[in-house]
Amino acid sequence: QGFDRHLLGLKITAERLGKETPALFEDPGFVRMGNFVLSTSTLSTNTIVFGGFGPVVDDGFGIGYNVSSSRLGAVITSHK
Repeated sequence: QGFDRHLLGLKITAERLGKETPALFEDPGFVRMGNFVLSTSTLSTNTIVFGGFGPVVDDGFGIGYNVSSSRLGAVITSHK
């Protein structure tokens, strides 16, 4: 599974404790890694057919989807 939330938690903890931000979080590769152009999530329930959410970056897309044995529902959003 993803590790980005764990690293974000460490960064936020350091900030809240008034600690100097570790160099890892300033690295260009790490900064780029946090630019989620495509953000997806499944709605695993039989009671909701469609549901969505907005993109997490200005030039990105948010995709909410639901898969069942008889249908596929999807909502795709963007800021443009």
